[in-house]
Amino acid sequence: MRFLYISNSKHLLYPTRDASTRYRCFNPVETLNEMGHIADLCTQREFSKRHLDAYDVYIFHRPRYTRRLERYVNRLNRGRKISIADYDDLLFTPELASFSPIVRNGQASIRIARKLHQNYLAALHLFDHFTTSTAPLAEQIRDKMTTAATAVIHNGYSPTWLRQAERGTPDATVVTAGYFPGTRSHDHDFAVIKRPLEKWLSSTLNRLMVVGPLRMEDNQVTQASVTRRSHVPYHALPQLISQCDVALAPLEATPFNYCKSGIKFIESALFGVPLIATPIPDIARFKQGGVLLAHTPSEFKEMLDLISQEKAAVETQRQSLYRYAATHCSAKAQTERILDFIQSIQERTRHTESGVRSAPYTTHKNGYRIASGHGALDRP
Repeated sequence: MRFLYISNSKHLLYPTRDASTRYRCFNPVETLNEMGHIADLCTQREFSKRHLDAYDVYIFHRPRYTRRLERYVNRLNRGRKISIADYDDLLFTPELASFSPIVRNGQASIRIARKLHQNYLAALHLFDHFTTSTAPLAEQIRDKMTTAATAVIHNGYSPTWLRQAERGTPDATVVTAGYFPGTRSHDHDFAVIKRPLEKWLSSTLNRLMVVGPLRMEDNQVTQASVTRRSHVPYHALPQLISQCDVALAPLEATPFNYCKSGIKFIESALFGVPLIATPIPDIARFKQGGVLLAHTPSEFKEMLDLISQEKAAVETQRQSLYRYAATHCSAKAQTERILDFIQSIQERTRHTESGVRSAPYTTHKNGYRIASGHGALDRP
């Protein structure tokens, strides 16, 4: 089967700068090619007429509305190609624009955020089939389009990235917590644990490593206890993550954060580092894998204190964290779900064309099903 991923990212030439494009486009393209399919990638700006007959499946990552996009998607539909819109962030809800990270962190006004969301929403209405990185995002799409066929395709790591990773070693004389904000939109998230973290860092044996853009007040933490790096290439992250005894993923309670994915658990667990995280749904699903769920700011400190007291015990858990993530969080496992979803679309198309009435649920291999009512691909 021939796949084309079309990304709206401005960082396509520099994928290591953009986690979204990395996980939603590059990783599945790599995996599909390894599985024997043909998979290519281009930007939405590069997408043109020459692509329209060259592939069987077109997956548009975070599509932005343009008249040209509407024209091309309509042509794909007439040509019986499969076109899918893929979302890994809550981008299409103008009514929630005030909660947008770019508004919360002062990067844009509510008016501008609302216009961006209206554009994404217009693009969403061009499609009938959708993939999302989390279950809450799928629910948001079904709220907008009740007949949408949706499949949750979680983010998965690249085996190539894991094989090439250089690992570091934690400092045995201190306890290091790592915070890895990938973008400039996490100031309010970090503020959730400001007070408990200050208390924890009052011990001379505790340290904080911050990798990524973050505004921190001078009095927020003891300067001597904090190591900061503004940006590192993606291939350098494993060495820094593996120098930590624990990683932190606090999130402010907003509709946008509720829909976020569990990438932080994947990236820390692959290097044997436990994660303390706010229990959004896509993080909470890793409870059996060893994620530490902190429901309140004070629980972050309680868990940090426990790790400080039981550092030797944490060391013994590193291998089990790695095994779980390596087994359950690969891009290959998620790419197989994409193939299941495409098979379900093809089968329902054949049933429609032959005039066969579809059953309420059509079950496919691996136990997935697509509902005729709202098209949700879920486990029965």
